[in-house]
Amino acid sequence: MTNLFAQPVTLSQRTQDESVQSIPELRNNIALSQDKPWLASASRGGAIHLWDMAAHNPTHAITLTGVISPVLSLEFSAENRWLAAGALDGSAHLWDLTVAGSASQPVRRYEQNQPDQPVWDVALSPDGHWLATVTPVDSTVRLWDVLETNGDMQPVELTRTDGVVHVWAAAFSPDNRWLATAWSDRSVLLWDTTNLGSAPIKLDKPTDASTILGLSSNDIINFSPDGHWLATALEEGIVRLWDMTAIDSPAATPADTNEFLEPNNRFTAIAFSDDSRYLAMVSI
Repeated sequence: MTNLFAQPVTLSQRTQDESVQSIPELRNNIALSQDKPWLASASRGGAIHLWDMAAHNPTHAITLTGVISPVLSLEFSAENRWLAAGALDGSAHLWDLTVAGSASQPVRRYEQNQPDQPVWDVALSPDGHWLATVTPVDSTVRLWDVLETNGDMQPVELTRTDGVVHVWAAAFSPDNRWLATAWSDRSVLLWDTTNLGSAPIKLDKPTDASTILGLSSNDIINFSPDGHWLATALEEGIVRLWDMTAIDSPAATPADTNEFLEPNNRFTAIAFSDDSRYLAMVSI
């Protein structure tokens, strides 16, 4: 980022009957790749455009097709091979970006048993093994094996048995071991991907009138790149940092050693710097 005061570049790939999503219900429809200069944006009709941000003035995008429903969430894999998308009709899609220029159709399409339950968030494990899809309607996180090519594949379903609460977001730890899920009762569950049959670890600290920001952004739960911290944002202007180094056994619980309170702000996104030193918080 060499000139913060330069004029912004407008990216547009609109057609007469398709515009970039702007309706309030569809918020997580852009994503930036980690190493390569790609920006993915979704359109109202389901098409996804890949922009080469290395270009001085990007004017052309690769168009990925195959989704017939508005896209609610996008995520690149850590090595930038995969792009995952979650859709309003309850489907999830996976593109292999190594052949994206010639094969714009997704290489995987994941259908849940109960359609029409929107996939609000998607998360890819750093090793490219798992795709997590989040459906608040049935309060379920589904883990799909990306390496499985069987057309009749079934996901591992992660649910709660301690009451009716909705799940809003998910994130994998950098070492691939933990899947963190954010729930509407302000709690976070940590699932051990090396032992999916085990009970999740629950992170919770009661806070009156606060809820996890599940409807605003899929960036309200994030691991630091070094795996030391898990950050969560709550609606009443609270960001918590959970110390993941405190987990040394299945029964251990991370200590919430840091909490940032901004009561007049509503956080909509959080992100760590590449060196894990800084945590950026976006509020409205």
